[in-house]
Amino acid sequence: MAECSIKVRNGYIDVWRLVASFVIVFFHSWRLDGVDNYPYMGGKIFVEFFFFVTGYYTIYHLKSNPNMTIRDILLYTYRKYCNFWSCSVPFTVILLLIRYIFFHKKNGILRDIVAMTFLIKGENIDQLWYLTALLPIIPLIMYVLSRTKTVIHVIISFFVFCFYYFILQFYPSHFPVFYCRAVAGMAGGIMVYYTSVFFKRYTNSSVAIGFGNIALIISLIMGYINILDFRLAVTLFVLGLSFILASEKQTNNYILQRIAYCGEKYSFPVYVVHMSIVRLIAFLSKNVFHLDVKIQYFFI
Repeated sequence: MAECSIKVRNGYIDVWRLVASFVIVFFHSWRLDGVDNYPYMGGKIFVEFFFFVTGYYTIYHLKSNPNMTIRDILLYTYRKYCNFWSCSVPFTVILLLIRYIFFHKKNGILRDIVAMTFLIKGENIDQLWYLTALLPIIPLIMYVLSRTKTVIHVIISFFVFCFYYFILQFYPSHFPVFYCRAVAGMAGGIMVYYTSVFFKRYTNSSVAIGFGNIALIISLIMGYINILDFRLAVTLFVLGLSFILASEKQTNNYILQRIAYCGEKYSFPVYVVHMSIVRLIAFLSKNVFHLDVKIQYFFI
């Protein structure tokens, strides 16, 4: 089996991963008071950020190991999902125990345990939809990429990306939206990879970092004031990620290095279990700190 080549991590991308994970948490935190009072209206679009990063590192791994077999692809997918399980299972178990011990609600608990184990969307485990969608998508995309040339990668990823985010997103459809969104997100990550290769050839590392951070800061601000739609958001994400990943410049700032370390270690777990975090905060707020928090939208 081919081994993955060692790569130097880009600290800036880990900083932005941490930021994006908390933006998603803030978006869903509106449910804590049970009314449509979003603290970060544009937060839902930042799920695409993680799809793009997943797509980028998937094709990066494939390019680093051009002779991958079907067995290698399945093993890569299995290892990635081991990370998913290690993040999602402990938090979900805690929530199921809270539900059982404090509220004596047994309805659906067995179904949720099965859903948690096999990464399917359960009655009360709605944060698993993107994991469910990616499970068949990652090996399928890797197989297609391994059997086609670069120009085909670029053409297909560009078409899928534009079709979903600029057309299908705005029309009623009978397509399975979660799977379409996962495929489009992975296509966006493939576009990021090839765009970053282009930028790396023709831009200075410091300039690339600057442009990348500016693009992502604009998306962050526009998301906060809720004037960020999917078309503009994904365009800014592709540009921002491409510029940042095109740079080999590493930050020497101690504070940014610590933030990047937290981003590398904790952004993905926070992203995977963000709904569990919100629900746990709701439970503690109401039952431990006795705050006036409405949690009727939560299974606990």
